[in-house]
Amino acid sequence: MPTRKTETPISQRFSANLRKLIQLTDGVTATARDLEISRAQFNRYLAGESYPKPAVLKRICDHFGVDARILTTELPDAYLAMLPPPGTARMPQLLNFGLENAVHSLPISPNHYVTPKALPDGLYLFWRHSMSREGQFVCTPVQVQTLPGARIFRSFIQRIPELMTEQLSKQERELRGIILGVKDGYAWLFLHSPVWNNVALVFASHPTHELSAFMPGYYALARDEAPGQNRLARCAMERLPAKRASIVRAAHMTRFFTTAELPRGVRHLIDAPMH
Repeated sequence: MPTRKTETPISQRFSANLRKLIQLTDGVTATARDLEISRAQFNRYLAGESYPKPAVLKRICDHFGVDARILTTELPDAYLAMLPPPGTARMPQLLNFGLENAVHSLPISPNHYVTPKALPDGLYLFWRHSMSREGQFVCTPVQVQTLPGARIFRSFIQRIPELMTEQLSKQERELRGIILGVKDGYAWLFLHSPVWNNVALVFASHPTHELSAFMPGYYALARDEAPGQNRLARCAMERLPAKRASIVRAAHMTRFFTTAELPRGVRHLIDAPMH
């Protein structure tokens, strides 16, 4: 007769996972205190002598940014490396639960993660054709940062009288998004604030050489046709040095440009017809 595979008891599986999670903290005593669990009871969990009731399990899961599968499934080391620091995980806002569910349905690809080595955190300049002022160009700063397992960015819509964006608050003009690795470069997905209600996609290629700060590509705005307004145009991301002077430069460059006013290094990248 075939040998039946013996399943690991829940208490032992939970114990093994909890010991891995504890390695991410300042120690057992501090973690037990933060979770409001007695040290004696916490030690029983670690020893595999018992596992928590639902209310306590939820508290532990929320603290470490995991879910109830820690009772039944081994936590891979690669997954542990992507967890947020213990105690900092946030539940998605109610309106974002749909997006979270959608992400779980996407194909799994390790290539979508862009390492900070390939694309460092910091300040970038986003050069592009103006989508509202025909024949002009615009530059806005973009702040890139790393979350566990993800790369995100933040920017702001320009104050433009014809679009009445000068009447919006800073929060209403905010753009946020995620960066994904693709075959030839990076895909930047821009999500606008609810009041603006739009989505844009930027493809930025790899720099032409390792000393180049520019990543040319194109910009696509998800909106209907409108007279005198573009929806697709060339663009470029420029990585700024990690220096205080870069903040000053970004502030000075946040404006509209004519073709003649564009910096030489930018002009040939974005002032060309699309193919």
